[in-house]
Amino acid sequence: MNLLTLAQQHVYGFEGRTAEVIFIAGFGALVLVAALVMKISFKHWLLIGALFATALTAPIDESKTRYIDTWMQTAQIQRATIHLCFGVMLTIIMLMGGGFSAQILPIPSVLLGTIVVYAALLQFIHEDAITALQSLGFALATIPATAVVVARLTRDYEGCIKIIRVLMWTSVIWTFCCSVQFVINPKYLVNNTGRFFGMLGNAQQAALFCAPLAISALWLLLNDADKRRRVLWVALTAINLLFIIWTGSRTGALMLIIGLGGVLGARPERALILVPVAGVVMWALYGLSDALQIGANLDRFASGDDTRGWVWQSQIQTALQNPIIGAGWHEAGGSESSYLGGFAGYGFGMLLLMLALVFTTLWGGFQLLMARRHASPHLRSLIDLYNAFMLMFFAAAAFEGFILARSATTSVMFLLFAGIGKFLQTEVVAEREWHGHEEADHSEHGQEHAEYPEYSGTEPVN
Repeated sequence: MNLLTLAQQHVYGFEGRTAEVIFIAGFGALVLVAALVMKISFKHWLLIGALFATALTAPIDESKTRYIDTWMQTAQIQRATIHLCFGVMLTIIMLMGGGFSAQILPIPSVLLGTIVVYAALLQFIHEDAITALQSLGFALATIPATAVVVARLTRDYEGCIKIIRVLMWTSVIWTFCCSVQFVINPKYLVNNTGRFFGMLGNAQQAALFCAPLAISALWLLLNDADKRRRVLWVALTAINLLFIIWTGSRTGALMLIIGLGGVLGARPERALILVPVAGVVMWALYGLSDALQIGANLDRFASGDDTRGWVWQSQIQTALQNPIIGAGWHEAGGSESSYLGGFAGYGFGMLLLMLALVFTTLWGGFQLLMARRHASPHLRSLIDLYNAFMLMFFAAAAFEGFILARSATTSVMFLLFAGIGKFLQTEVVAEREWHGHEEADHSEHGQEHAEYPEYSGTEPVN
């Protein structure tokens, strides 16, 4: 029995040969192009490994009794262990490169790490010592090393670009893994309602992963000076858009809208340049979505169904009943909000930490926005991407509890972008000071002209 026959046994609407050819040929070419045009170092590969590990989750079948038999099931089940291994290797790299340095750490990374550690400490009360020690050890082995290594890799503009390419390489690898599963048995890519989850556990996780990838690929399409890579950026933008549509996730759609506004809002003329490209991409996506018969998922984006309200009410009630240290994550009433879930699970202290994370990060982004006019053009565009991601992150956190997760795609991406933010703040301050000195010099020079008329090139009037 060949693979096509095996796939066609499952009536999910996307088993046609057209869709299969597009998936396999397209993604095979994607890997080849990426290998040719994206060259990065060993440290970057460790970051790719850490991010890719978080993009693997073993999905559970409809009976909720066993894992689905995907071709990557073993890796999906061991995702936390794989992530931990990459964290340990990053720790070794950190120690070899000069050890731990708190001075170079971005404040948002420190606050995110504090949140995860605080939750682990409270697990000694809410759960058991073994679980708490595992969570604490995992956090200390992954977050500090990742933050420090990223900070050392983002000391210049090119370093920041390479961090964004880490996202792109992860997208290429993850997409290729999905395409292999599509050939073997495509029904293991979607749930029973046809919503795509790929190599993750559910459609919402897939949308949270793909939305930042789509925006980052679009940003590279607009700002990468190397024309050879444009085909790759177009392809990655398109495929991640397709995945978001396929998930039917309204949170993913919200992230996408915010990201587009952040990247294109400050430079609307770039949006006009993209119109022809967008037309071709949307035409291709429409044809592929028709072949996959996933157009029905579009109806969910316009749906007014409330899938969060009752969970939020339960979380608020739990938080008010246990305001000091919370009731524990498993008794929080749901995971459909980082802020309410954190308050309900770990009390008022956790809520304060999360509010500090939000305020500190967004205030830093606002300062960058205000200083944007003094920045050079390439830094302006990087500021736009940084602010776009942070807004996407915190908006989505209102609907999903990923801030408290010890191993999540969004958290690793946050650490990557926090390093970029640290570079931007240092660089923009330096440029602003330079402009300030230059304006002061001009002012002094003008004053000299006023005091000594002969400098004006005209003779004084008697």
